[in-house]
Amino acid sequence: MLLFAAATFVASAAWSAEPVGTLTVTDEQASCPSSVQLEARVDQLLGAPGQTRARMLAAGIGASVRFVGEGGGHRADIELHGARSGQRTLSDTGADCRELAEAAALTLAILIDPSFVPPTASPPSAASGASAGGASANVTPGPRATEPAPQPSRLPPLPPAFPPPRPPLPPVERRAGSASASLVAGGGVTSRLTRPLMAALAGGAVLDLSSRFGFRALAIWIPPSSVDVPPAKIELELLLGSFELCAHFPRPEPAFRVSTCAGFSAGSIKAAGSGYAVDLATRAGFYAIQAGLSGDLPLREPLGLWLDGRAYYPLTRYVLEVTGAGTLEPTKIPAVSATIGLRLRLF
Repeated sequence: MLLFAAATFVASAAWSAEPVGTLTVTDEQASCPSSVQLEARVDQLLGAPGQTRARMLAAGIGASVRFVGEGGGHRADIELHGARSGQRTLSDTGADCRELAEAAALTLAILIDPSFVPPTASPPSAASGASAGGASANVTPGPRATEPAPQPSRLPPLPPAFPPPRPPLPPVERRAGSASASLVAGGGVTSRLTRPLMAALAGGAVLDLSSRFGFRALAIWIPPSSVDVPPAKIELELLLGSFELCAHFPRPEPAFRVSTCAGFSAGSIKAAGSGYAVDLATRAGFYAIQAGLSGDLPLREPLGLWLDGRAYYPLTRYVLEVTGAGTLEPTKIPAVSATIGLRLRLF
């Protein structure tokens, strides 16, 4: 609903230094009209193109309109200058500028041409009836009772100056069966890689060549932890990298996807300890084959939940010789890992 906050309109004989015959608009709101658009609407109200400039020039006046946002609505400050000067302010609580723009156009038409009468919905005039001696052949009969009455005239729609905002483009959907690449990262637990139960961090890259199969390269890091080897302790740290081929089970999009993966791993175990006959500081590599299951649950693309579980079978046994204390075999057969984390789809 339009709320008109009226200010006084004061006539003055003094001429302003600003140009006359022009209508300028300061538009601080994207949904409000420009000078050209508002002038076109005033021309439409006054009856013909170019009427706004012609009548302002004839009256020796000019006009400016400033649209600003105010609270949850908009405000229009209208100023007349030249042979007649004054100001008016219009405000509207609507979310867009359509109704305020129409009110501003009507106000400008009245200010430019005081004889202008805004169009109203008036009832249709009665048609001429027949003469007493019968209807003449040259007289057009009035509408029949069965004919629909003519509808009141309505203002023509605003020119396409105030189009509604364009809706956002829909998200681009990935074609089923197309290739995709993702990054994964998370944390979990391992068993029997260094100790019976240890926390670990994991991450890597996944390349799906189709909806049926793909490849992945992952890394697991087990931070340093101490193992009792009397008369002292040995600190173990493991870094493991793997390359796997995965087969995906079919699924309706989007849904939880299960894959089975198998591949080859290469790792490095670092061992350090003191308090023995000879201090220990060594690093040795080992190799293993592994297989397991992986799950992908879309959350809000490009993010998803990543689940992974694998079992390892070492191909090389890493036996640690501790001088004066015997041996230690940190990598057992078999070893397992379980990881949960996030998946970020790149394409």
